[in-house]
Amino acid sequence: SIILTKESLQELSSRYNDEITTINKLKEYNNISNKLKQQLLKESTLLHNQYKQDIEQVNQVEQSIESISSMMSEFVRILHTQTDQIEDIYDTSQYTHSYVKQSNQQLQVTIDKSLSSQWNMILLSFTLGLLLILLDLIT
Repeated sequence: SIILTKESLQELSSRYNDEITTINKLKEYNNISNKLKQQLLKESTLLHNQYKQDIEQVNQVEQSIESISSMMSEFVRILHTQTDQIEDIYDTSQYTHSYVKQSNQQLQVTIDKSLSSQWNMILLSFTLGLLLILLDLIT
C-alpha cells in the first residue's frame, strides 16, 4: 500500500505541474510555430512575386540592351559604308580638281593661240589687201 506523505504529495504535485505545464507550453509553442510558418509562407510568396517582377524587369532590360546593340551595329555598318563613299568622293574630287587645272591650262593655250591666230589673219588680210592694190596698180 502506498503511504502518501507530505513530501511525496509535493513531489507528485510538482511532477504533475511540470507535465501539465510542459503540455501547455508545447501547445503554445505549436501555436507560435504555426503563426511563424504562416508569416514565412506569406513572406516567401511576397519574395517570390518580387523575384518574378525583378526577373521580368531584367528580361526587359536585356531586350533593350540587345536592341541598342543591334542598332549600334547597324550604325557602325552605315558609318563604315559612308566612310568608304566619302573616301571615293574625295578621290574623285582630287581627280576632278586635277582635270579642271589641266582644262584651264589648255583653255589658256587655246586662247593664246586664238589671239595669235587672229593677229596672223589680220596680218595676212592686210598683206593680201596690199598685194591686190599693187596688182591693181600694176595692171
